[in-house]
Amino acid sequence: MIFKQDIRWLIILLLLVFVVSIASIGFGAVSIPFSSIMKLFWGSEAENPMWVVLVEERFLRTVNALFAGGSLSVVGLILQSYFRNPLAGPGVLGISSGASVGVAIALMFNIGIGSRIISQYLLGLIGSFTIIILLILINRWIRGVTLLVVGLMIGFFTSAFVSTLLNNSTDAMMRRYIEWGFGSFGMIQHDFFWYYIAILAGLIAFIQIYFPKILNVWVLGEQMLLESGYKTSRVRLVILCTLGISIALVTVHCGPISFIGIAVPQIVRMLIKSTNHSVLIPSSFLCGGLLAISADMILRVSDIAMPLNGILALFGAPIIIYVIVKGSRKAVQF
Repeated sequence: MIFKQDIRWLIILLLLVFVVSIASIGFGAVSIPFSSIMKLFWGSEAENPMWVVLVEERFLRTVNALFAGGSLSVVGLILQSYFRNPLAGPGVLGISSGASVGVAIALMFNIGIGSRIISQYLLGLIGSFTIIILLILINRWIRGVTLLVVGLMIGFFTSAFVSTLLNNSTDAMMRRYIEWGFGSFGMIQHDFFWYYIAILAGLIAFIQIYFPKILNVWVLGEQMLLESGYKTSRVRLVILCTLGISIALVTVHCGPISFIGIAVPQIVRMLIKSTNHSVLIPSSFLCGGLLAISADMILRVSDIAMPLNGILALFGAPIIIYVIVKGSRKAVQF
């Protein structure tokens, strides 16, 4: 059941996303008045021709941050519910690392399947699917913190593999991978951008429609899911495909983005105090997008010589520490 308080929080988050998005478009090395931004969106002529380019660039960057940050947050929420562990996330469990290996192979070996970006998509999907399948198999025997340790070891292994590739690549290929590896919401592939956004939006809509009821039962145990008439093998397959595609898409376009997927679901649960995934999923999407847009805007406005993940760590690390110190049972109610 969705309560009035839940709807109130959703409205607040939606308004915050709108305000921060407008601020992200307006602020930067060159500030653009709010009235001029609205005129440009309505198709009016700009007072300064330069503003047209800036607004378009910042708008695309803001949209990218919203959907990438929101998607990673939703993925983190689903993983935490699936593994029933508040410290699960795309980065901690090594799923992002698997996608990164695929992208690294595509970048450093200059593999072109149709085009370079398509090869990055395909290999990124293969990498993320491989890790998720491995985690699902391992989860049959070990759970909890031990599974997180396994995920971290997988991440270390993939990092070592990428390092080996870097040592045997040219300087140009190494530079290209390092630039991608810093992570950024400004890496816009114009030819594929709106297709990428459409797919992410479709995945989020599918998750919102199909997943809440399943996850609300899943957190109570697989036996409860079976008694409710669901086939666990089919549920695993759907979760596998949905999460794998989401993580691979974001990783290909933005690089390996950390902390959002693990920290934002904790923030949402602490604020909303709900166990209903019909509320948690959209709240996580909005909160993740809000954090991503804010971090990107801070980098652009302040000219801080720090990668995006460094800014996100300032937000995310304290939340993770809080969860560890307080204990998963006290910090998160599933």
